[in-house]
Amino acid sequence: MKLNLQSKLNVEDKLITDTVFNIHIVTKKMTGVSELNMAMEQLVVDYLYTKQFMLKTQISEFETKWNLTYHEFEKESANWENGFSYEIEQEYYEWGALVSELEYFEKIGKDEFE
Repeated sequence: MKLNLQSKLNVEDKLITDTVFNIHIVTKKMTGVSELNMAMEQLVVDYLYTKQFMLKTQISEFETKWNLTYHEFEKESANWENGFSYEIEQEYYEWGALVSELEYFEKIGKDEFE
């Protein structure tokens, strides 16, 4: 039993080592940074900025469509004749989800990288 367990651990250790090695190669190619921890940090920072840019772009589309910010839309739409229609509620929930997600990623960026 010991031999079987040891053999299994060796296979798992090799898999982990190979995975980390492959990640190191890829992150070095993507960032130009040879230190794995610094390359990983750069990728995370790049991802956060890209994610925030994409969310801001989607939010901007709603703001352009309605000529309002999300919070203005939230307050004003309740007073509209069709303020509780399916279309308006769908816009409200989709837009709100984007705003919440943006706030979440902005907080991660501030907490971890500033």
